Amino acid sequence: MQQISPDEMMLEPTDVDVRLLGLPKTTTTGHKIHLFLEQMAWQRNGGGGQWIPTDAGNRFASKHAWINHGKRGYHCKWKVEAVRNELQRRGMLPAQGA
Repeated sequence: MQQISPDEMMLEPTDVDVRLLGLPKTTTTGHKIHLFLEQMAWQRNGGGGQWIPTDAGNRFASKHAWINHGKRGYHCKWKVEAVRNELQRRGMLPAQGA
């Protein structure tokens, strides 16, 4: 079995938030990462709880379809290291080892 390299690991915003910021996983954990991604112009709020990657964010995101109780939509997974690097570059996240 092949392991995914850290540079290629992709997670949904809630899981990115837990991994990067060390927050406990709750129903609102990913909100902060959604806002960061929006500030970075990597995604925009499409309304109705949908976040849409921008042209700038497309190379770091992958859409994944979901279906739950007759509803359907897409979630985006983000390259964790790309998000971490950009947040650090912008001073929005401490550097590793800091």
